[in-house]
Amino acid sequence: MSRKASAYEYLKGLHLELDQQLPGPSEMKKDIDETVVRAKGDSEMTHLNERELAFVNSVAAPLLFRSIVDFPGMSEDSAKEAFLCESFRALPQYCTGTPARRLRHPFDKKLSSSAQNVYKR
Repeated sequence: MSRKASAYEYLKGLHLELDQQLPGPSEMKKDIDETVVRAKGDSEMTHLNERELAFVNSVAAPLLFRSIVDFPGMSEDSAKEAFLCESFRALPQYCTGTPARRLRHPFDKKLSSSAQNVYKR
């Protein structure tokens, strides 16, 4: 199976899994709002103190991690290496690093940069 076909099969399976495991919109909103309220003022829960963060870190990350582990050829350790997350320090059970680029890119916002100057960087 090609990589493209394999990726498509993974995404189709993930879609079905999410449909089966996630609650409906009103229940999800209630759960997320409760999580945010609990996280406010708790210095150890800053990764859950906004609605988007609460959804991504308490709902999406565990489901995505489990789907990666369940993919043929993946183990928990390889899934942790593959799964990059901005809140990786708060979620060591799921991921080991950030998706942010560690090296600066060679471009700047100046339109006058020449190809030679970009190359020199």
